[in-house]
Amino acid sequence: MFTTLLMLQVFLGSTERVAVMPLVVKSGVQPDVALFLSAKLQESLHGLGRETIGLDDIQAILGVERINENLGCDDPSCLAELAGLLGVDEIIHGSMGRVDQSLFVSLKRLRRKDGKVLATFSKNFDNKHAAQVLASADVMIRQLYGIKETSIKQGGEEPWLLSKPWDIGLWSSAGATAAMGVGFGIAALNMQDSAHARGLEITAITAASISGALLVTQLWRVWMRDHANKTKTAFVPTGLGLAVVGQW
Repeated sequence: MFTTLLMLQVFLGSTERVAVMPLVVKSGVQPDVALFLSAKLQESLHGLGRETIGLDDIQAILGVERINENLGCDDPSCLAELAGLLGVDEIIHGSMGRVDQSLFVSLKRLRRKDGKVLATFSKNFDNKHAAQVLASADVMIRQLYGIKETSIKQGGEEPWLLSKPWDIGLWSSAGATAAMGVGFGIAALNMQDSAHARGLEITAITAASISGALLVTQLWRVWMRDHANKTKTAFVPTGLGLAVVGQW
């Protein structure tokens, strides 16, 4: 029971807030393209379970003039101060420009509390069109957060519940321990010897607790990865409720 409540606390805890600053526009790039890429980066962050603020929120907090003043802010201490003004844990800042026939994007991810640059992204896209760059927003965010690309099978995405080996293991373990708990519980009900029945009851409760902890752990993992898709995660509150009720 304690393990399940601990996992619930982790699940319900606040997520990191990240500010995606409008990209600084260098030569040869339309401002609208840079703004569109900033929006795509924010969208990709949502898919990783981060709470984000983008241009509209930043404008509401700082105002247009203050944003323009801070667009050239590239020093870690300056960015950390900016993150503090925005009330976020991390800030993503960068620029976009054109060199000959290539488009380049440079990004950095910085943590507010110590001003440390956690990761950077820099790439020249050998394409005179911006579509390739915009389509790479997920790749940029995954690199900034150290997430390896998941393979996509022909014909569509892998099933979301079974997309990673850990998912298969956790779902299987939760199901197996739940079945074990049910089996021991039924055996305890049919046991005439009260001492043996009590032992089976304790075993059944232990198995149910382990199953609940595994279930909450996996639901948290799935939510953190896919919470932007409401259809995929509509079951999460129900699953958590059932896990807790099962422990009592």
